[in-house]
Amino acid sequence: MKDPETADDTLDWLDIDPCYEALGSTASERAARYREFVRGAIPQGEWTLIREAVQRGQLTGGHRFADQVEAILSRRIENRRRGRPCKPVGPGEVAGK
Repeated sequence: MKDPETADDTLDWLDIDPCYEALGSTASERAARYREFVRGAIPQGEWTLIREAVQRGQLTGGHRFADQVEAILSRRIENRRRGRPCKPVGPGEVAGK
């Protein structure tokens, strides 16, 4: 990983956004302030939703979005619970036995 203090700020193919430059006088100061901005812009509940969806390989959108992705991939995508489905309970039986 590159040290932000020694990073080359003279890349001719990359335009640095003036708003980003205004975050600090050094590369590490700008990076730290930008990191704070991103962390503060997304509520903790959203981070949790995104993290769990990524870990499970699931989507974070609504039903309409999921339907569109399913159509594009020609594959069923749904938010399924972990483990095997429960066995149906017949008359006189106790669940879990």
